[in-house]
Amino acid sequence: PDDMAQAQAALSEALAGLNKVRKMDIMEVKAMKTPPKMMQDVFTCIATLKVVPQPDKWGSILKMLSDTGFIRSLHTIGWQDVSEREAKRVDAILASPDMTPEAVRQIGGPAGDIFFAWVVALMNLRALMTRPAQAEGEAQHTPAHGTPAGVLPNLADGSELVWVHLGGAELEP
Repeated sequence: PDDMAQAQAALSEALAGLNKVRKMDIMEVKAMKTPPKMMQDVFTCIATLKVVPQPDKWGSILKMLSDTGFIRSLHTIGWQDVSEREAKRVDAILASPDMTPEAVRQIGGPAGDIFFAWVVALMNLRALMTRPAQAEGEAQHTPAHGTPAGVLPNLADGSELVWVHLGGAELEP
């Protein structure tokens, strides 16, 4: 399958994963007074995508998580809703070499894993949809978020998810 089909499948799978996050998972995150940096970074990405004021402040993130429609609200964010400014901010966080599915899973558990997969999938689809159209006969290039078709194994629900590793590249203007 092509990059676009993989990115769309990854986002669909990530959205399905969000439906498996339990209220208890959210409560565990909210109980953290000082979360590990990587967990805060994942939720800063989400708060940025949701356009929450002061998305890097834990208090703002806790308020976002307290919304009873939080998970449902993530289903309404499409790649086209992500501004260039928001994309650059999220890309900068995701570009950290420490920000890997394995590391997020170890620190954030099942919920962190699922939220991370959603952020990555949404950003990869956005990168593909906003890249310049290629001229006929030109070689296909990989999305700004890295090489296509990596695999994010063992999500909390046991499924596999196409995952594109972020190599720190910025989106093209």
